[in-house]
Order: sequence, then structure tokens, then C-alpha cells
Amino acid sequence: ATYTLSTSGNVEITSATSFSITLSGADTGGVSALLNKNGTSSAVSATTYNLAAADDWNSVITGGNIADLTGNAITVSNAAPNILNATYDAATGILSVSAVNIVGGDTIDVSKLSLVGQGGGSYNLTSPNVTAASATAFSVTLNAADKLAINGLLNKNGTSAVDTTSFNLAAAASWDASTTSNADLTGNAVTVSNVAAPTITSATYDVTTHVLTVTGTGLVSTLGATNDITVSTLTITGEGAATRTLSTTGNVEITSATSFAVTLAGADQTAVEALFNKNGTASTNGTTYNLAAADDWDSVITGGNIAVATAGITVSNVPVPTITSSTYNAITGVLTVTGTGLSALTGATNDIIANKFSLQGEGGASYTLTTTSNVEITSATSFTLTLSAADRLGANLIMNKNGTS
Repeated sequence: ATYTLSTSGNVEITSATSFSITLSGADTGGVSALLNKNGTSSAVSATTYNLAAADDWNSVITGGNIADLTGNAITVSNAAPNILNATYDAATGILSVSAVNIVGGDTIDVSKLSLVGQGGGSYNLTSPNVTAASATAFSVTLNAADKLAINGLLNKNGTSAVDTTSFNLAAAASWDASTTSNADLTGNAVTVSNVAAPTITSATYDVTTHVLTVTGTGLVSTLGATNDITVSTLTITGEGAATRTLSTTGNVEITSATSFAVTLAGADQTAVEALFNKNGTASTNGTTYNLAAADDWDSVITGGNIAVATAGITVSNVPVPTITSSTYNAITGVLTVTGTGLSALTGATNDIIANKFSLQGEGGASYTLTTTSNVEITSATSFTLTLSAADRLGANLIMNKNGTS
């Protein structure tokens, strides 16, 4: 590339062998952009610097054409620091930067560096400052928060994201804190390696807190609030191989590359806890608890299909069913029982076993139900038994007065 001087004034000469021009205005920036490396050639293309002079550059015309266009080498000194390109290892979180005109031992202000990737999003680094290893390189090991965000932006091996956005490293002014470094915002390609698709390996669920804690690898975050994990992609399997795809619980953020937590809400909480009727990894009927995630559950698409079909869930704090009170209608024979932690078993009319119940009344006598049918439960807090004719006769003999005695 070339630049023709236009804003610097003409000068006098005081020697038959040299003259000097102090650049000003737009000329300063235009020339500095071309002569961007100390020495005799440029930083990126290694073009040899040259000064070309059109005819009559020495204003006393000496006859003929005195143009002098080639062979006039320029030697540059004190060029401003300039970033050339970078590489990023998604596994280690190390950003390695190639540059020119820095000095080994210079302090690099990492807060001045930002990376552009997926969706054109830009993230400003918060990792600690580093010391340049040489005049041409420095590296930054990203902290955990930066790595989560950057792995979401730089989400594909190579130089561009899944959505084809070109990766770029931008450096604000004074990024080389030890010198007067200019802003270097574009043209600094980043080559990414070792990108791994996020996976889910297992989960736990605490019935007391209603928190589903999911463990995985390679989790990455998305710029923005409460949008990292798309909760509606998650399906839970429990008792009787029944399933619940979450729909009333909001999306969540991730703060770790290896786990995230979802607090179930509304109908999701009720439905899931009906499936989890036993502590451990399997339900009462032996169904293995499972978490499945549809594609794009980690909302930064990393290429390909990241769906997870099988991830075991370990359940804790399932409450033991209790009975707290009941009512009995002596005319209809309906016994309505109130309790806590009631749970269903797969199959028909097998949740509540009627012949496990006995009633106590007149004279301390008791009567155990014998012919009343088992029933299903539809609530975690109550169920109803309609006594058979024989059981109703037995119950009414000892429950012979309205009230509680």
C-alpha cells in the first residue's frame, strides 16, 4: 500500500545530501499505518519500505524528469506496538498473541483486550495483566469467567464461528501499558483449536430444595442474561418410565464449565417429584432416573448435534409418606385420608393398598379393611377409599358417633 503526503508543509534544505520533514495531520497516521514495524520492512506482509518522489520534488527544476520512484529504502525506528494475530486454545484457555514493536518485559493491560466471535458478540477480558515474553509475543491464561464467555464466542476450530463470524482480537489504546500504544481494533485474526462440544454426564435432584444440579464438561456461556441453558430442552424420566419435559421453569446462567443448577418451579416441580418416588438412582418400580437434553440445550451452538440421550439422576430427600388425619362418612362409606409425601406407583389401582388400613373405635376395638378396593392417588396430600359393603358394616359398628370419638 502507498500513501502520498498531503498535510505536511514543504521544507527547506540545509545540506546537499539530506533534508527532513516532520509529518503532521493525516500524514502522521497514514504513514504510521504503513511503516508499522521497526527496520526496513512491514509487519504483516514484510513489504520493503520505500520512498518515491515524483518529478520536481526538488523544486528547482534542473531539467528533464527528476522523479525517483524506487530503490529508496526507509529504516524505521520507534514504531508503535502493533498486534498481528493470535491463537486460542479452548482446552487450556491460553490466548497467544503475536505482535511487533513491543519490548520484552512490557506490561500488557489485559483489560484493554476484547475478542469478537459468534453472532458478532464482543467480550472484554477481565484476566490479570501479563508481561510480554519478547518483542513479538505475549500470552494470557484466561480466568474461569473469561474462559466460559470466550469459549462461547470462539465456538469452532479455525478462524470463524459456527455462524461464520470471523474471530478478531481488538486492543484499545494503551494496551501495551509500558509504551504509548495506539488502538489496534481490526485485522487481528484469531485461530482457535481444541473446541469440544458441551456434554452432560450426570445430575442430582434434591426434593427438599427442588434443585436439579447437572454435571457436564465443556459448558460455555452466552452473552446476555439468563440464556445459557435452555431449560425447555430438558426431559426427566422416572416412575414407570413416565417423562416430564420442563416447561414452567425459566432458563438459567452457568458459572462453571462443569455444572449448572435449575430450581424447578410450578407444574414442573409437581410433575417431576411425582416421578421421583424413591431415593437413589431408580424409582419404586425399578425405572432408572434419567435426564435427556435436546440439541442446543447449551444455547451457544458449537456445531453438530449436542443432544444428550442418557444422563443418570441421583435423587435425595424423597419424603416418607405420612398420614395426618382422616374423615369418614358413615352413610356413603367414604374414608378421605390426608397426608404428606404421597407418591404413585406405575399400574392401575395399586397406589393405596386398602387392606393395610385398620380403624379403631368403640371400646378400643379395631377393624381391618378386607374387601375394599385399592385406589390410585392424584395428589401428594390426600386419597379416598370407598369402603365395600362388608367393610362399611364393620367400620360402622365401632365408629358409632359423629365427631372424633
